Amino acid sequence: MLRTLFVVLCLVLASGESQSQQAEVKISGHGSRSCSEILKSYDNKGGVNFRKLQYISWVHGFISSYSYQKSSPIDTDWNHALPYIGLYCNKHKNETLLDASVDLLNHLLKLRNK
Repeated sequence: MLRTLFVVLCLVLASGESQSQQAEVKISGHGSRSCSEILKSYDNKGGVNFRKLQYISWVHGFISSYSYQKSSPIDTDWNHALPYIGLYCNKHKNETLLDASVDLLNHLLKLRNK
């Protein structure tokens, strides 16, 4: 009985630790870039902008990861996703590409649920 109680207590403590760790996730790479930095890649005067391609590739991976984790494909028109990120970043220059991607994901989920 005491052993079972100990195991249950350990599981409860471990789950609480796990939840607090999830809240403290550190994002690195392109997802941590500020929206003001993202907007600089939108100032392309023709030709291929590789930085913009890297950013949109990160967003693709973010949306794909969500779809994979939830086993629920999200229909994404990437011709509209890129401008959506740009509009979001124009309004929230101190936020990150992750924030813009989460907002895009929520927007796509609302469209899907209509």
